[in-house]
Amino acid sequence: MPACPEVGAGFDAAAFTERIKQCGAGHLVFSVRCDQGMAYYDTKTGIRHPSLPYDLFGRLAEACKQEGIALTAYFNGGISSAEGLQHRDWTTLNFDGREYREPRFTPYVRTMCYNSPYREHLISMIKEVAQNYPVSGFFIDCLSPYPCICPLCVKMMKEQGIDWTDKEEVVTFSGASALRLSNDIAEALMSINPGYLLYFSGVGYEEQAAISSYYECVSLPNSTGYDFLPVMSHYIRTLGKEPVVNMTGRFYDWGDFGGLRPEAAIKYDLLYGLANGMRPSVGGHFHPRGDLNNAVFDRIEKIYKELQTTEPWFEDAKNITEIGIVYPKSLENLSNDRQLKSAVRMLSELKQQFDVVTTFSDWSKYKVLVIPDDVTFDAEVTRRVKEHLAAGKAVISSGSSGL
Repeated sequence: MPACPEVGAGFDAAAFTERIKQCGAGHLVFSVRCDQGMAYYDTKTGIRHPSLPYDLFGRLAEACKQEGIALTAYFNGGISSAEGLQHRDWTTLNFDGREYREPRFTPYVRTMCYNSPYREHLISMIKEVAQNYPVSGFFIDCLSPYPCICPLCVKMMKEQGIDWTDKEEVVTFSGASALRLSNDIAEALMSINPGYLLYFSGVGYEEQAAISSYYECVSLPNSTGYDFLPVMSHYIRTLGKEPVVNMTGRFYDWGDFGGLRPEAAIKYDLLYGLANGMRPSVGGHFHPRGDLNNAVFDRIEKIYKELQTTEPWFEDAKNITEIGIVYPKSLENLSNDRQLKSAVRMLSELKQQFDVVTTFSDWSKYKVLVIPDDVTFDAEVTRRVKEHLAAGKAVISSGSSGL
């Protein structure tokens, strides 16, 4: 928050990165500009936090370089409260005419319009970091399809024949705008360093396949439930991109600065990910002063050192699957679809090796296709199922699927 005093006053970059190294971690994602719109580096483009008197991110970047830790710069792409306050024309305009969103007392009170001048501003800040700091990549967060009917968006929708009074069409347009922004960010960064690690959270995995260099799954069981990771891990690994990072949290939910989940809970999340081809990651919150939270590091170090003893079993390992659960519906609801979650849980309890597949991936390797409860066959699904049956393979279809 802008009102936080003494930001970075207690930060020792060398001690911080030394603890990361002791954990055995080789990659750090750190906020260079947060969802409040505050920058933590010497920026000529953005708004540096008013109580930060030095280049915090710069010190961290140099310390990571000394320790051999890959550093990814985190930008919140869809939320920037301070910049939205200064530039009201950069924020989304809701259907009821308000610029503020619900719930009010969260960072989501102001969301940014991807077609406003904010677009060029964000790209400029990202390039500023890329050109001045030794980073390994960029994580652009919260690029969600926030509906916007500002004059710029309405003009573009009219030109494309989109009904700007239809909320569903506007959300689809906003998703396309987020993807277009992601493509432009990727293009700008690839011109600086083709080897950057890139990931765009909020943009669909399949939609960003051509521009991201890895995928990330953020799973906090206290908010997503324990069915979320099983569904997502069995789906993301079918998309042909490695690595897939499995990020759980040391806290119970975002904004929880003091929470520390039990060792067994964190370890379960990470071990489940490893068993399904994902790389472990633990999310945390940086104390505004930069104080070193040794209790958090002690817990993560203990867990990571135990996980490292299992490396011979998961390094370069591949999940061998014979069953594909077919999910050709909208991916927006993939992690919350009750029928899909039920099928995933049933096959998990039966100790079967399976994937969750969409029409993005190849189905030819599966001996059995499971089509749970209420899947409507379009022409593509029909063609694939017929090819599967013609090859002498099996289909398990429940409920009204295929009827």
